[in-house]
Amino acid sequence: MSDAREPRVRYEKKNGVARVTLDRPDVLNAMDLRTHEELAAVWHDFEADDELRVAVLTGAGDHSFSVGQDLRERARLDREGCRARRSAAVASLAGHG
Repeated sequence: MSDAREPRVRYEKKNGVARVTLDRPDVLNAMDLRTHEELAAVWHDFEADDELRVAVLTGAGDHSFSVGQDLRERARLDREGCRARRSAAVASLAGHG
């Protein structure tokens, strides 16, 4: 598995072309929240750079461009959200919220 500190998106600019690579091949380039944040920064930079004419979006690895949303992270976030909502509801029922 890749180092958690490594970027999940590679961004290179050359001769008016931006090359954007989703770089999580170990999970078929599934897009987690951090990937979305990094992509937002890339698109912001791309839009602000008048030298760039086109962006090529690709995925690292040999098996998949991207499987889409990282469902493992989504399930974890949903579970955490359910726990937080359940705790708030219990506190409210107990007169603490």
